[in-house]
Amino acid sequence: MGLFESIRNGGLDRERFRLVTEYAREHFKEGHKLLEVGSDVGAFAVGFCMIGYNVVALDPETIPYLAQLYIFKRVTLNDWYKQHSAERFEVVHLGEVIEHVEDPNEMMKQACRVCSGKLIVSAPNFHHPGHVRTYDKEGFTKFVTQYMKVDNVYEIKSERTGDARQWLAMGEPKKGGK
Repeated sequence: MGLFESIRNGGLDRERFRLVTEYAREHFKEGHKLLEVGSDVGAFAVGFCMIGYNVVALDPETIPYLAQLYIFKRVTLNDWYKQHSAERFEVVHLGEVIEHVEDPNEMMKQACRVCSGKLIVSAPNFHHPGHVRTYDKEGFTKFVTQYMKVDNVYEIKSERTGDARQWLAMGEPKKGGK
């Protein structure tokens, strides 16, 4: 079984990964630094490593065995930023994480501060335990455009039902955000 065949959500992560990697290959070179916030089970971070990026993956709930790998850090973006505020990344990926945090505005500001290239943000549009909020397409677009010059907002649909289940925005961070 391939890396993404085992991922949940009825193929949503595979489609998001396809869109993100196509975008990354168009805009970035092998060896560029990528910061992933919300690495969950690590599939995106490992996938990004496999296509040649130098990855740092942050998630306070990273599975313990992943935390043993050098790229995974069991920490929030806020705590990591306090120690690494001078570090910059050509790509910052906030993968389905803004719906989990109390202050998504602060998270976006920090992501913009450490991003020297492109910012990639995604969020589902359904409620799930652990989600503080949900976004419809209009709300998601309004939120992310406060912080980034968006190249495109994608609507990713469920392979099973055809319903829109996830939003994905990619573009450049605005300097200073908002």
